[in-house]
Amino acid sequence: MRFGVLISSFFCLLASPMLTKAQECEKILAAADSYYAKHEYAKAMKEYMVVLTDCPGSNYGGAKDKLKDCKKKIQEDEDFRNCTSVEGCDRYLSNWPNGRYSVKTRAKRQKLFADFQNEETAFQNCTSLEACEEYLRKYPNGKHVSEVNIRLADFNKELELQRRLDSISRQKEREARVRAYMQIRNVEFANIDDEGNFINPYGFTRYDADIRILRPRIAYDGLIDEPKNITVYCKIISPQGEILQNEDSPDGYTYLSDIWVQPGDDNKIQLPGWGTSFGDYYTPGDYVLEIWFENKLILHHTFTVHGKTNNLSRGQWKAALKKCNENVTQMYNTSSYKGQIDGGNRDGVGMYYWTDKDCYIGNFLSGVQHGVGIQIVMNENGEISNCTQCKYYVGDWRSGKKSGKGTCYDRLGNVIYYGRFSDNAPIDNYPQKGFSNYKFESIGYSNGDYYVGETKDGKPHGLGVYIWSNGNMWYGNWMNGEKYKEGLLLMYDGSVSTSF
Repeated sequence: MRFGVLISSFFCLLASPMLTKAQECEKILAAADSYYAKHEYAKAMKEYMVVLTDCPGSNYGGAKDKLKDCKKKIQEDEDFRNCTSVEGCDRYLSNWPNGRYSVKTRAKRQKLFADFQNEETAFQNCTSLEACEEYLRKYPNGKHVSEVNIRLADFNKELELQRRLDSISRQKEREARVRAYMQIRNVEFANIDDEGNFINPYGFTRYDADIRILRPRIAYDGLIDEPKNITVYCKIISPQGEILQNEDSPDGYTYLSDIWVQPGDDNKIQLPGWGTSFGDYYTPGDYVLEIWFENKLILHHTFTVHGKTNNLSRGQWKAALKKCNENVTQMYNTSSYKGQIDGGNRDGVGMYYWTDKDCYIGNFLSGVQHGVGIQIVMNENGEISNCTQCKYYVGDWRSGKKSGKGTCYDRLGNVIYYGRFSDNAPIDNYPQKGFSNYKFESIGYSNGDYYVGETKDGKPHGLGVYIWSNGNMWYGNWMNGEKYKEGLLLMYDGSVSTSF
């Protein structure tokens, strides 16, 4: 069988005509061109070198130029293969700005540069254990691997130290938690209105007639290293042993409050207040404030509310005011007038007194209230017309009616409205809040004299009257406890004059 194959190849060779030199050169050149066309430049270069060596002429069939081009393309291919870094891509683009791979190289360079920036950013962010582990996962062969491994070892040491500290801290927290993370040193109370404005500061003497809303403040030393938010439950227990509550109170408590406990010493926390906007809530006696945390009692504090009769509800100043009304200028069936007159009419400043009903002290014109004045409801069950719960009105009048600016005070002397009036009625929102420093009060003096009128921070301030025990009365403006400008002096004997 093998012999038969050899005989066949021999007869084929005998049958093939012998090639001329020129034909052999053309055949080799064609093979080289074929390799060149297929971009197999190394193979093409070898064939072109054979052509230039064995075939006639210095550039047979353009082989010399094609050989030179093959060398350039082989070098360009080599440079493109080396585009594994930004620098390698820059080198290619510098050598071959319009090369066959210039578009690809620019795109590759952009990606490599982005990857480089991402790695640098990842390295810069290696400021934690997690960030270092993430860098090594993404860039196992990155340029900063050695340095990141050093950082990772340091972070692991810190982590172990932190674990030990956390264990100590947890033990401290368990001990502190029993006391709600604080050592309470003191409790104080302030008197506020329902807008949170202070009527009396922390540490004031608590009188039942003064208190509207009682707000506790605890002073404590923090038993923690970081601020902590907790919920405490508070009980206010009356002198009769009852827990003060309303419909919103938690079962068994007065109220609950979310508070932030701070580390360090000499901290203070304000708790919510308890009372009513109009007062008359607390009665004299010993109260208890309890604070509970997680069903554990952390504070039991007893405080006293003292008894005090509101001066306005006392009868002495009313009796003194009635005494001023003796020796009147004009007498009517159920009322009287003492003051300035003109042509037989009430005109100027004076006091108009309705028997056991109301009293008006102020300006008159043509027999009716006109200007500025004070109206006082003397009857316990009465109130200023068109002004619910108003017992004292201070303000403007026009033709016998409240008109202009005016202030209404309730029976405890608290401001319930300050605003405009028209046709004897308020025209702004009624009632109002937020005037806690201003009141209508009666101030009694040891010599038997009285001040009745507007006050600020407990001192005569605004419009008011000073009543001497002998029945004389001065009406006018006051500022910070002192008379301000001229006023009207109504003597007990009926004489009237202006005086400072």
